[in-house]
Amino acid sequence: MITGNSANMKTIYKYDIILKGLKLDVASIEMPQRAKILYIDCQSTDVISLWAEVETSNKKINRNFRIVGTGQRIADAHLKEYIGTVLDRNCVWHVYEID
Repeated sequence: MITGNSANMKTIYKYDIILKGLKLDVASIEMPQRAKILYIDCQSTDVISLWAEVETSNKKINRNFRIVGTGQRIADAHLKEYIGTVLDRNCVWHVYEID
């Protein structure tokens, strides 16, 4: 049973990054401010999924992520944080948050 104010509640949300058609290997995801990314994985081909703990009442902001394949040059000086690595069929992708 969940008690308390449901308008101000922490929960875990899933966000998907579709790899096909991704421009410049950068994805923008709208999520509540201060969302804490907990885990990343590929649940299906060409889709990277992020799970984040969010405060549902927080203002939504856009967060940007760079997706880099193994062996590709990391050409972004605006990397903030390494998020994780996922396997997608024959590819291995590395995800970074960027400014």
